Formats: sequence, structure tokens, C-alpha cells
Amino acid sequence: MRATVPALEQSAWPHRYGNADYTEVSTHVLTSHGQPVWSARLPGADASEMIIGANGWCFVASRRFLTAVKQDGQIEWTVETALEQQHLPLAMSRGKLLRLEIADYSDPALVIREQATGAPAGQLATGGIAYAAVAPGTGIVAVIFSREGPSLRMTGVDGYGLWRVPLDHPRSYPPLVWDSGLGRKHAVCV
Repeated sequence: MRATVPALEQSAWPHRYGNADYTEVSTHVLTSHGQPVWSARLPGADASEMIIGANGWCFVASRRFLTAVKQDGQIEWTVETALEQQHLPLAMSRGKLLRLEIADYSDPALVIREQATGAPAGQLATGGIAYAAVAPGTGIVAVIFSREGPSLRMTGVDGYGLWRVPLDHPRSYPPLVWDSGLGRKHAVCV
């Protein structure tokens, strides 16, 4: 029996391109009139990538840390990872996060974590740097730069490889996923 693939969270900002429709625009209206509501001291000096989970928590990524900040500005948890590049997490349904991580000098892997605790819930080996997107109902698709060369890969959440296509001119962006197909920036389609 195959595992069901979590979709993106239906939150204000579950990934780098905004909402699940990739609009880069939040549906929420600002009510603070430009005044800070709260601030939080984050670990690391390079914390810059943020997403929002369905519970309203803010998940902040840096090269070494992933931090969950609650709606009142209180830090719920922080986990330390080791990355050479900034990789934004994805907020997936069922309270999960997906992020490329490198731990203990091992090969990079897409790590699935629990949003509530930061605890690992699964791992998908990539063999290289990966820029991932969720393909609801199918798996996780990623542009991967590995020793085998750059490729576009579809993997089930159980780690089983579904398919791999070599790429001639890859970009360091996650693929664009939509209902009837799969594409990538710069008009590369599969």
C-alpha cells in the first residue's frame, strides 16, 4: 500500500511562492498599520527565509537552524541543521514540514519534520542539493544537482523513486507543480 502524499498547507504562505496557487500574494489583510506586533530573537545571523503553517506559526530557516515562532512571537522550538546554502522549507498538510538538510557530514536529504515539535518524521535521500515541491497525491518532485548530473526527479514520500529525467540547463529553483502536469521555470516542461 502506497503512502498518501501530503499537499501544501492551505495557509497564508506555505512556500517560497506564497500560497498553494503560487500567487506570491497573501490573502490576509494587514491590520497593524505598519507597527510591529511582536519580534523574536532568532538563532544565527542569516535567518531570512520564512513560511507560515496552517496553525499560523511562522517557520524561519537559516543555514544552520529551523525555528518555529508562535503567533504571539514566542519561539516554540529550534533545530540545528548544517547547510551550505539557504533552503526554504515547505509547509505540508497534516502538520509536516519538508526541507533539504545535511547532518553529520552525510549526503543531503529532504527531511520531513513535525510542525508542532520539529522532530524528524521521515527522510528522502537525494544524493545532492535539491530544490523540492510537493505534487499532491503523487510525491515530491525536485530539481537535484548530484554526482550523476542534474535531474528532475519524482519520489514518493516512502522514498521510492517514481521517475528521473536528466536536465541540460537546470536552474536552482523548485519545479512548478500544477494539476495537470509538471513544469519548471524557463519553459522546461516534463
